Amino acid sequence: MTSLALAGFLGLASAQAQDETSLFRGKTVRMIVGSTAGGVTDVGARTVARFLGKYLPQSPNIVVQNMPAANGIAAANHFSQQVAPDGLTFLAGSSSQVTPEVIRTNAAVRYDPAKFAFIGGVQNAGTLLIVAKSAKDRLLSRSGEPVVMAQVGGARTAALIAVLGAEYLGWNLRWVTGYQGTPQVVLALMNGEADMLDTAGMGAIDQLLNSGKFVPFLQTGVFAQGRLRRRDAFPDVPLLSEMLDGKLNTVGGRARSTAGSRPCRSASTMPCPRARRRHISRPIAMPSPGCRTIRNGGSRPWRRSIGITS
Repeated sequence: MTSLALAGFLGLASAQAQDETSLFRGKTVRMIVGSTAGGVTDVGARTVARFLGKYLPQSPNIVVQNMPAANGIAAANHFSQQVAPDGLTFLAGSSSQVTPEVIRTNAAVRYDPAKFAFIGGVQNAGTLLIVAKSAKDRLLSRSGEPVVMAQVGGARTAALIAVLGAEYLGWNLRWVTGYQGTPQVVLALMNGEADMLDTAGMGAIDQLLNSGKFVPFLQTGVFAQGRLRRRDAFPDVPLLSEMLDGKLNTVGGRARSTAGSRPCRSASTMPCPRARRRHISRPIAMPSPGCRTIRNGGSRPWRRSIGITS
């Protein structure tokens, strides 16, 4: 889980045989960021951009261009299809753009990440799940209104926290996806439009915690000195792995809850438990027969929330 929300920096090698010492002379290098300004990926990209020019021959200027659409897929498509392979453009992305289920199942994908030259990355600081104090008790109660989990896109690997919580920890959850970026998700929480989000960025974490209305619920942790451990700033927040301890076993090579489960009628949904309960579908696919779409009443109509019942 330490690779969740990992920011990756990708680039295409030069297609022309050029002298390295003259490649950047008089040129401007563009860094495309596949997310909105102010998010974790954007902050990491801009931090690198500040110093990158210093270490390239002729110290070219670095220009950052945000292209926040389709959870980074639009930026990766543009990078793959419309950018000249001359070594003058980089793509600052995240694991959301190279997650196997996105590459294999999302018809919008027009790129092959195997053809990218991966240059480096920014280590994830450890994702925290932040929840509104007013909603915390409802998360574990099936009798109340579901807690609204706000997300940029379901393909983000950090969003799997919510999927694991619903599947194995019994969380009473409704997932609303489609926000443009982390700052918009934070605003939704501050306005009471949503109850919970996952983030590794201290900017978003501090803003929510300093309001006094939110608390950290769990964390993925960081891998250091050969083991998974809690973030130094949050020693009292339990790890997701600790909460899942004893809740999983392996049957026939598949991880399953100890209560057992049966497959849904579509590969686009998570396994449905025997008891009737609200569940989550992958936002990259429409619900299968037997699943129902819950229309969101928020102010941004392009978002949708999908609930699945068995």
